Order: sequence, then structure tokens, then C-alpha cells
Amino acid sequence: MAKKKKPEIPFEEALAELEKYVEQLETGELGLDKALDTYEEGVKALRECQRILAEAEKRIEVLTRLDEEGTPVTEPFGRELRAERPFDRAEATQAGLDEEE
Repeated sequence: MAKKKKPEIPFEEALAELEKYVEQLETGELGLDKALDTYEEGVKALRECQRILAEAEKRIEVLTRLDEEGTPVTEPFGRELRAERPFDRAEATQAGLDEEE
């Protein structure tokens, strides 16, 4: 039997759901069984938030440098990009992004 795909919810709704579970757990008024159920639902909401953010990351481009004509060059956003090639001071100055002037 095929598993039904859960309808997509907006990030703000998923985050509000997560915050609701955290608030319930922080009160300390839940019994053990209810606290465990709430915790599990909170983990599901957290995973949904992370999934939505990962999808958003795929859609964002990062300004990596300016070419010889001063045209911005972009690459897809991702953790490995930031680790491999940080935006250097010369490029920031050239792009008018250097705050120390």
C-alpha cells in the first residue's frame, strides 16, 4: 500500500507548531506519557522546519565574486560553498560591502 504524501505546510506554521510543543514541555505539567507524545510531535515539527529550510537553501544564490567587468557572479547557497571559498575583503570592497572605510 502506497504511503500518502503529507500536504506541505508553510514554514511559519511548522515553526508555530514546534513552539507550541516546546511551551507545553517547558511547563513541566505534563505527565510522562503525554510529555513523551508531545516530545515526539515536537521532533516531527522540527524535522519539517529543517526540511523546509533545506528546500529554501537550494533556491538561494550567494554572491561569490565580481568578474572583470564588475558583474556579480553567483553560485548556489550551501554549507560546502561557504567553507570552500569565503567572500574575501578585496571583493567586498569592490562590491561596496566593506564596512571599514
